[in-house]
Amino acid sequence: MLENLREVDNIVEVGSALRECKGKTMPFILWNNQTDGRQKVDSFIDEIVIKGKRIVLLLSLNDKCILTTGDNVYLFQESMKMLFMGIVLSKKAGKVKIKLSPKFFLEEKRTITRFEFQKMEVNATIVKVNKDNENPKKEKVNLKDVSEFGFGFTISPHKAETFFIDEEIGIVAIDKLKLPSPILGTIVHKSPIKSEDMQISKIKIGVCFKVVSKMLSEVMKEFNAYKNSIED
Repeated sequence: MLENLREVDNIVEVGSALRECKGKTMPFILWNNQTDGRQKVDSFIDEIVIKGKRIVLLLSLNDKCILTTGDNVYLFQESMKMLFMGIVLSKKAGKVKIKLSPKFFLEEKRTITRFEFQKMEVNATIVKVNKDNENPKKEKVNLKDVSEFGFGFTISPHKAETFFIDEEIGIVAIDKLKLPSPILGTIVHKSPIKSEDMQISKIKIGVCFKVVSKMLSEVMKEFNAYKNSIED
């Protein structure tokens, strides 16, 4: 079942895949391993609630299915090759509410590689999006990775205190390549990076784009050409 599946931590990508199934005849196989044997039943998405990195699904299923609050369950969508794990929050009248675990598995369909900058320094220009500020200040940060789904950058622990989960960020340039228009996303995680003496030296901030940005494919082609011209 896990053949050609990849683990995904990008909520935008997961949410987009789930929404493709909502309201359609695309059942999820739901099962849990009980002491008296595996229980398996088809279920259908009624509602999707996404808040930060938390995803809760409301599913319709056969009311004869025996599930109780706290049960661990698995969900698999055959045609789209999606696998999720979760825990039952409630069940009544043929409906079950499930909180998905942070591990999501989707079919490998990506056409763009995630570009990582571990051995070379690449700057990105970002801007905080604030409705009350028509001319927000641009900031340069150290870009660590980027793909059509989002990007990650590092800053000092002190400066990281001014960045918050769910805050809206726009990326406007990668090194000297200015993007045709800002690509907007939200901060989904802040992770400490420790130095050799185990002190926190940097904070890595992960940003998920609000929509998948195909424009990044072309931008990264330009960036690679630019980088190669410098190295030649």
